[in-house]
Amino acid sequence: MSSRTLIEAEVIIVEPAIGSRIPVSAIGTDENGQNYVLTSDDSRVDIDIVTASRGMVIVDGVDVGTEVVSPVGQ
Repeated sequence: MSSRTLIEAEVIIVEPAIGSRIPVSAIGTDENGQNYVLTSDDSRVDIDIVTASRGMVIVDGVDVGTEVVSPVGQ
């Protein structure tokens, strides 16, 4: 005798996110609501957040390979 359980679910398929992946702790927000990162040479780079998950963020505006300061401001 077997037992079955039916579960209703909705599957949502999203497009893969493309951009640089950085830790959320590396992102600052200024008084105007603009997100930014600080690079290892103390430059500020404004970014747009594409998506986030598990403490990491995919962003537009930072080239792959750019060293960012985390946490921001340190």
